[in-house]
Amino acid sequence: MHPVKEIITLGQLELHFLLDGDDTENRMVMFEMIIQPGAKVPVPHYHVEVDEALYGLEGNL
Repeated sequence: MHPVKEIITLGQLELHFLLDGDDTENRMVMFEMIIQPGAKVPVPHYHVEVDEALYGLEGNL
């Protein structure tokens, strides 16, 4: 696994960036998002220029 390049905290969400555009010729960004129980999460949305995939490791969202 790649080391964490940057950590961003948004309220109760914590994003650990693993890959960014510099690593992937601007083709992909990869991050791990830690969501605490009861945390507010972004509303359903879409991105026009990029795709987004989510993979849950445990819990319910």
